[in-house]
Amino acid sequence: MDFTKAKRNLERNGFEVHVFKTGAEAAAHLNEELNDVSIGFGGSKTLDQLGLYESLSEHNDVYWHWRQDADYAREKSMNTDIYMSSANGLAETGEIIFVDGNGNRVAASICGPKRVVYVIGRNKIVDGGVDEAIARIRRCACPPNAKRLGKRTPCGLVGACVGGAGCDSPDRMCKVTAVFDRKPTGISAKVILVDEDLGY
Repeated sequence: MDFTKAKRNLERNGFEVHVFKTGAEAAAHLNEELNDVSIGFGGSKTLDQLGLYESLSEHNDVYWHWRQDADYAREKSMNTDIYMSSANGLAETGEIIFVDGNGNRVAASICGPKRVVYVIGRNKIVDGGVDEAIARIRRCACPPNAKRLGKRTPCGLVGACVGGAGCDSPDRMCKVTAVFDRKPTGISAKVILVDEDLGY
């Protein structure tokens, strides 16, 4: 995949960007770069697929609500040296999009650790802008994620999003939608683009 346009627009929007052909190369880069620091993880199948919790935990203090007590890990993650996550979508125009249930990834990315790293696979990048990215998230990310978590939402039960306010399920996960038009002020933010399908 040609990441040229997405990389150029992300950099224009204030993000540092690195491109890797494989997830293994991206994971090796992060393991070489991050040593003896504290790292908070957001909920992410991408990070899980790359085995980053296990490898980074060998030489860093890592907090992840998928591996530890959820409340404890979320609280610790807000005050780590680095926060690491993926995103639900990336527009080629340079915006990063999150759709969250708890909003912890969004909160930590804005006003938590001073260094943030996003690892994003090629499948999350859309040829277009924010609307196209959100449409892809509803079509390709929400249904498998809801099914994985056993949520009784339209997307989890029938595999299709009914869209926005049309989903009144108590299990609804799409509660916080955030668009990062630019890098938030006061943080260092790195985007790792990987030429593999990672996460949803």
